[in-house]
Amino acid sequence: MVKLAENAGFGFDEIESNWFEYNKTAPVYKLEFDSVITSFYFAANDNNEAPEQAAGEAAGEATGEVAIEIQKIVLALNGEMKRSEIQSLLNLKHDDYFRTQYIIPALEKDYITMKFPDSPNHPQQRYILTEKGILLKKKLI
Repeated sequence: MVKLAENAGFGFDEIESNWFEYNKTAPVYKLEFDSVITSFYFAANDNNEAPEQAAGEAAGEATGEVAIEIQKIVLALNGEMKRSEIQSLLNLKHDDYFRTQYIIPALEKDYITMKFPDSPNHPQQRYILTEKGILLKKKLI
């Protein structure tokens, strides 16, 4: 029984990771009052056009919303933290997926910053919320 409980969330992580590896897009999450709706979209259709969802809402930015991955990392960050600490808090097992879907977008959108921005692989590298990240965190709490 304990083994089942320990592995309860692992299947979803596998689905998410495999989808990303196959299609290079992240699932889109829509938070409802009592549920989460997860949608999987292809990167482009046969006409080489992005699907309606991917064109804006999938990135979480078109309607002024912030992508769920960025929200999660902002909520998890407390002071200066190592990548592995944040990843562990979010219960994410796949390093590449975490980096490409959480860390990089949060850095690019200026919600987090690196303690040593000129040396990304610095042995003492830590991630910190920016002012923008702090404001978002206050909104989300």
